[in-house]
Amino acid sequence: MSVDIAYTDERQHPNHQQLLKSLKSGEYSFIDLGCGTGESIAHCENQFKRGKGIGFDISPSKIAGAIDNGYPAIFADVTKTDFDDDLVDFCTMMDFLEHLRTEEAAVAILEAAGKVAKDFLFIRHPSFEDRDYLESLELKLDWTDWSGHRNRMLLSDFHRVFASLGWSDYIIIPQKQILSSDHPAIVPVTAATDTVRYNATVHGSKRFLTFNRPLWTQFDIYVRLSPDFLQQDWLNVVSTSDQNSINELLSKENRRLFRKLSASKILPVEQSPSELSIISSIRHRIFKR
Repeated sequence: MSVDIAYTDERQHPNHQQLLKSLKSGEYSFIDLGCGTGESIAHCENQFKRGKGIGFDISPSKIAGAIDNGYPAIFADVTKTDFDDDLVDFCTMMDFLEHLRTEEAAVAILEAAGKVAKDFLFIRHPSFEDRDYLESLELKLDWTDWSGHRNRMLLSDFHRVFASLGWSDYIIIPQKQILSSDHPAIVPVTAATDTVRYNATVHGSKRFLTFNRPLWTQFDIYVRLSPDFLQQDWLNVVSTSDQNSINELLSKENRRLFRKLSASKILPVEQSPSELSIISSIRHRIFKR
């Protein structure tokens, strides 16, 4: 495994080579791409309980923070990192892909992650769905035009990319439903780029209404990479997502709708684009209730 030396400073990170050696020796169960200061490593260790993780990030200050916080982390540009195949059991990307420059870069990362990991991928991605709907109400989700969010992939994009990579066994679980414009992440459409949370003093008034379709904060995306990864293990992995979101997704009313829709390729036109993508992913669902 190699890391482009242009993105590695041994003086700042003297344990770099030792960490790479430990990674190649099988000490770590997963690689966390875009690890920041290590919180996502800790999150995935606690969520999956499948061993230790090691992080990669392009920010020197974040890597230094991760090391200070006690997490193994390597300073590198993962878009220029050549990973060995089947190096770890799984690979995680939490709030990472949206920061890449292009969808093409994201596809390259996903393809590489699908080779370095043996069993599954875990992706957490903010919602960029229903922007037209919100704009028609003179509203927007604050993060949907952040300058740091250059790769604003929709669920339909993930479906298309997964198909191009030959991945058909996956599930997308929506997280943290937004019921009304009272949510602090909902801001007037005129709010400045890079706005974080609604502030009436700064942004003025906004329309207050209950949304007539489900809007979500983010999505947990799981991709099963190998048929050799046992069904029960796969079930255990996916069931670690926020149980409230799973219960909401699989409520009696929703299960009835999903069963009806999954039996046919014809989806009702009144469903929002994000709902259609979620329902499409449910065709790959592993839950049986």
